[in-house]
Amino acid sequence: MSARDRIDPDARVPLDQLMEALPGGFNAIPDIVDRRAAVTALLAALEVPANPRVAKEDRIVPGPDGAPEVPVRIYRPVDAEGTLPGIYYIHGGGMVLGDIAGEDPTAEMIFDEVQAVGVSVEYRLAPENPHPAPVEDCYAVLVWMAQYADELGFDPNRLALYGGSAGGGLVIGTALLARDRGGPPITFMMPIYPMIDDTNTTASSTRSSTSGSGTVRATSRPGPGTSATASPTSTRPPPGPRT
Repeated sequence: MSARDRIDPDARVPLDQLMEALPGGFNAIPDIVDRRAAVTALLAALEVPANPRVAKEDRIVPGPDGAPEVPVRIYRPVDAEGTLPGIYYIHGGGMVLGDIAGEDPTAEMIFDEVQAVGVSVEYRLAPENPHPAPVEDCYAVLVWMAQYADELGFDPNRLALYGGSAGGGLVIGTALLARDRGGPPITFMMPIYPMIDDTNTTASSTRSSTSGSGTVRATSRPGPGTSATASPTSTRPPPGPRT
């Protein structure tokens, strides 16, 4: 039985549709610019209507010292009253793909269901902007978000981080920077199937590449001595007592 055969039949339907639209997956497109364009076109074809229950605003906020400013999208449920929890949303895409627009429907759904203020970040992508550019962008926006909690209308003591795949790895990396730099307190984080290992040597990474599900994978391997914010599996607990 192949790895693909072990995938639930219902879950295979969208996977098969993706593989039909892009035979070989995204990684079969060697040029990164063309690959991103293919993803954008594929998502645009879905024509998901905007959620009228969620208001959105695009802004440009300060980036890391000496680096470009960072685009963000701010979300707020239109019927919500008072101070809400805050969710910081970091998109996926294998560190090389993705943007705010591509995950806008998912972000809208989450902030509507949870009734939370949301901020989605458009961090710089590799390979043009290698580590630590993406995670530093994410941390800079986290600091900005916490600083402007009153204006945005959320409780800074109820701040959560959310992201899938590359976004999940960046959630963990951003949390590590907040811990090490004495940054904003994080109440909760939800890294979904996060990219946390730069080696691509685990059994699951091999299986995903043969099942058709490994359609977006990072194109670089930092190697020995990799920073924990790039590959969180390399991190160790800080010294001292643990509670």
